[in-house]
Amino acid sequence: MADKLSLIQIAESIQHISFLKDLPDTDEDERAALEQHLTDLSSRQEAKFDAVIGMIKKCDAYI
Repeated sequence: MADKLSLIQIAESIQHISFLKDLPDTDEDERAALEQHLTDLSSRQEAKFDAVIGMIKKCDAYI
């Protein structure tokens, strides 16, 4: 299934979650949950980037 977020939106989400994770008042449980969310977002970002590269390669093959 295609990811509904754009590559830029995912990158912005990663920045926001990283900022929240690094706040001094974030407890360890929240930090662990945010770290897991960061891992998931990074995986989505990689998959989205791979899909973009795949589309570029298909377009290049048609040209």
